[in-house]
Amino acid sequence: MVAFKHDRFVTGPLARQSNNRFCPGGLLWQSLADRAAASSWLEFFFAANLDGTNVRQLTTERFYMVSRPAVSPDGKNMVVVTEGLETDQQIAIYSITSPGPPVRTFRPHVPKEVSRKHPIFAYPNYLPDGSILFMAANTRVDYDVYRLNPETGAIEKLTNHNGYATELKVSVDGKTAAFLKWRKNWMLEVTDPEPYLLDLESHKLTPLKISGLG
Repeated sequence: MVAFKHDRFVTGPLARQSNNRFCPGGLLWQSLADRAAASSWLEFFFAANLDGTNVRQLTTERFYMVSRPAVSPDGKNMVVVTEGLETDQQIAIYSITSPGPPVRTFRPHVPKEVSRKHPIFAYPNYLPDGSILFMAANTRVDYDVYRLNPETGAIEKLTNHNGYATELKVSVDGKTAAFLKWRKNWMLEVTDPEPYLLDLESHKLTPLKISGLG
């Protein structure tokens, strides 16, 4: 764990760092701090050089929820799904090199979205071409995979009827995505996750059969 002191958040036993990510020439991380005057955890993102210098706070908003960050191919930006104390979920792009408010925000509308006013997004990933892969929920709380063009705001749906799905990840070459599909038992509890692979060009979805265990 790499730890840096910063006067904007509490260090020591009340500070937690998570979601570390390498970016060109440095490290990006999420810090959760319990301020003395606050009754709940506040989340901020920081970046620093690998030698511990040039520590900078990338976000200042009070997030109620924030996803794991993904770093852009050129290492200059990060993308996260955020939800503020008084704002709904959105996909936000922040500069890693020039900290400040988000440089772009998106609240795309997907088919049969769970709510036009209160959308649900998850697991943003950058692709090598700079587009963003993410999941969004519909009225059945099925999480399908979409691709967002940050230049135009256009989205493309890549899967259909995933059911409850989580943990979307993209391969290094940007050709394949992986995620977990869950089943529901008779009590409507999600259980028995199964990994699937998604070909991002053909949109073909294939279950990943794992053998040799046990």
